[in-house]
Amino acid sequence: MVNRICVLLAGGLGMVVVLGMMAGGAIANSTPTDADSPPALSTESPAPPTESTQPTESTQPTESTQTQAAPVTLFPVLVGGKVGYIDASGAIVIPPQFETGNPFSAPGALPNGQQLASVQLNGRWGYIDPSGTMVIPPQYDGAGPFSEGLAIVALDGKVGYIDSTGTVVIPIEHTPVLFAALENFSDGLVVVYQDGRYGYMNQQGEMAIEPQFEAAGPFSEGLAWVVVNGRVGYINRSGAMVISPRFEPAQLFASGNFSEGLAWVMVEGRIGYIDRHGLFAIQPRFDFISAADFTEGRAAAVLAPGFLHGYIDHTGTFVIPPQFSLAGEFHDGLAPVFSDDPSFGGSTRGVYINSAGEVVIQTQASHLGNFDHGLAWITGAESGYIDQTGRFVWQLQR
Repeated sequence: MVNRICVLLAGGLGMVVVLGMMAGGAIANSTPTDADSPPALSTESPAPPTESTQPTESTQPTESTQTQAAPVTLFPVLVGGKVGYIDASGAIVIPPQFETGNPFSAPGALPNGQQLASVQLNGRWGYIDPSGTMVIPPQYDGAGPFSEGLAIVALDGKVGYIDSTGTVVIPIEHTPVLFAALENFSDGLVVVYQDGRYGYMNQQGEMAIEPQFEAAGPFSEGLAWVVVNGRVGYINRSGAMVISPRFEPAQLFASGNFSEGLAWVMVEGRIGYIDRHGLFAIQPRFDFISAADFTEGRAAAVLAPGFLHGYIDHTGTFVIPPQFSLAGEFHDGLAPVFSDDPSFGGSTRGVYINSAGEVVIQTQASHLGNFDHGLAWITGAESGYIDQTGRFVWQLQR
C-alpha cells in the first residue's frame, strides 16, 4: 500500500504518516517506536509508553563506525519513556536515553556504508550512528531521514538539508511549505512547491525543474509522475514529458511510481500498469479503491464487485486470488493481509502470507507492519516486533 508524508503547519513543523485503513485492520510501511507509527520528522515527544518486557543490559560499542561500516540493522524501542535500539535478536544495543528516535537510514542512503538515525535529546534533534555515538549534535527542531546523502532539518521555523557530517548543503532558510510533500531525494531531485505549482530542486539547492505542475511525485527508475491540466503524465530528470499527460489522477496519490519497470495509472476509473514507454503492459481492469506499486514481483489489486484484494504478477494475472479485505506489500518474502474469511480468524485478525499465498504467520493483531531486515512491528492484544516465524523478539507489556 502506498503511504505519503505530509506537512502540518499548526503550531510548528511536524509530520504525519498516512496509513491504509480498512475493515478493522491497518497496514503500515513505517517502523514504530510504540503502538503507533512515529513521524519521520517530528517536533513533539511521543505519548508515554508502556514498559517493555525485555532486559536493559547494554551492549553498546565504544567506537563510532561511520567509515566503511558493515551494515548494522537496529530497531527503535521504548523503555521507561525513553527510546533505545535493539538488534534483530531483541538484544539492546543502544540503551534507552532519547525522548524520540527514528529508524536508521536505509542501506545506500549514505556514502561508505554509513547509517544514521535522527533522535531527540533534551528537546533537540541530532543524529547517532549504530554505536550510539552522537555524530551530529542535537541542535534542530526537527530532523528527517537521510536519502542520497542528505537529510531535511528544521530550525526556527525554517527548513534545509544537511549532509552526514552535519554540514548545511541547502541553507536552512526555506519555509516548510516549499518542501510541501517533504519527499526524500530520489535520482538527485526533491519535489518542491512554490506559488501554487510543483517542481524539483537539485542537491545544490537550485531549481532543476521550474514549478509548473499541479501535482508531482518522486523520481523512480528515472521517471516521475506529474499532473498537467488535470491529467497525469511522466517526465524525465531534465523535465521533458516522456509519457504524455493522458491518465486520470487517482485520489490523493495521482499515479504510481515506476517499480520493477511498471507504474500503475488510472483510465476511466480503472487501474492498469504501463511500461517506461507509456504502453500498457497490464490493461486497466482493476478497481481504483486500491492501487499498489510492484514489490518482489507482486502488486495488490482489487476487482469489483466483491472489492477483495489479491496479488497480480507482471502480466496482470492473479497469482494469489482476491480474498483479502486489505493487502500490503511484499517485503522479505512476506506480505501483511486481513481477511473476512473465517479460516483466517475474521477481519480483525491479520496474517502474513508468502508469495504463493500461503499463511506463514497468524496473529491477533489489528495493525501489521511490513517486514524489514527480518522483523515486523504488530499491534493488538500483544504488540511488538516479531520475526519471520511469528515469534516476538521484543514485546510491549500493557
